[in-house]
Amino acid sequence: MIVQPSSITGHTLAWLGLVGAALWSSVATAEPEPRPEPEVEPRAIARTDDAPNTADDAEVPEVERTPPWYVGVSSEQRATAIELYEAGNQLLEDALFAAAIAKYREARQHWNHPGIHYNLALAQVGIDRPLEAYRSILAALQHGPDALRAEQYKHALEYRRLLRHQIAEIVVTCNEPDAVVTLDGKPLLTGPGQVGTLMLPGKHQLVASKFNHISVSETVELIAGHKSNVELRLLSEDEATVHTRRWSPALPWAVVIVGGLIGGAGGVLQWQSNVTERRLSDLAPALCPYGCEVIPPSLNTLDRGARWRRNAAYASYATAGAALTTGAVLLYLNRARAVESPALQDLIQISLARDSNGGAGLVSVQLDF
Repeated sequence: MIVQPSSITGHTLAWLGLVGAALWSSVATAEPEPRPEPEVEPRAIARTDDAPNTADDAEVPEVERTPPWYVGVSSEQRATAIELYEAGNQLLEDALFAAAIAKYREARQHWNHPGIHYNLALAQVGIDRPLEAYRSILAALQHGPDALRAEQYKHALEYRRLLRHQIAEIVVTCNEPDAVVTLDGKPLLTGPGQVGTLMLPGKHQLVASKFNHISVSETVELIAGHKSNVELRLLSEDEATVHTRRWSPALPWAVVIVGGLIGGAGGVLQWQSNVTERRLSDLAPALCPYGCEVIPPSLNTLDRGARWRRNAAYASYATAGAALTTGAVLLYLNRARAVESPALQDLIQISLARDSNGGAGLVSVQLDF
């Protein structure tokens, strides 16, 4: 089953490019600024209802917490990341997007700073990689607005919304135990289970397989800005076939039985004809010892009856033979045949829904830049 796609105009992507061009000049110089690490381990200030409500208590300041992206990162790692980040910014300004992406990814290995993810997303938009850019924006926003400057955070939220409408979401459900489901040749899940993922719009191949079961292969066309819910079912080889006949099994046997009855009736008629002929042979010498020019009426009646029964027996044999032959042919034609089960037509169910989360899509983390 294929869900018909809607056309994706280049208007939104062009708009994204314009926005990116406007942002590069401001973002390229916005390197991640190191924050001083606290001299003591930060801790929260706890307060109970039993604590005295004094002015001194109210004025106790909270210790500043270390931002999550600083935890476990040495100053040397930060310095290396900033150097790579600045090199990526220069490449971004020169519209060398692929090279800038390489620098940002290398910088990210040293310091997983939200600002690096933000500029990485801009470079990925520049070479039309909306899915990768969307994931980078999610990473940039996962720590909230404190991780980025206010203007960057605002732009990141807009990028998240626009990019989400350039990609598609697919949610695959398979309740068959031990069934292996692949998407575009890559493992997706092992049943029973449900997995959702974001994909580029277009045609994608879903395959579900299990030992001694009929494999399911389906091309699903995903639409940008929509979610496709796909439910897969598998049938065993026995369940996938049903046995059917052309007619009721009783019909051919009824013809055979009728033919047998007619043949039996023919046998009775022939026996009666033989009995009559023997009787006629016994009476003829007594009634006509020297021969008869005119056959006596009694002998004539017996002779006619014998001949009628004999002819009727022959006709019965012919009819019975035809009926038995017909019954045999019907038995052959009505033998059980294995055909595909109608359930094979319902192994995959696809429903389509427009994204109703304002572009938030599959990932529920807060994206703040």
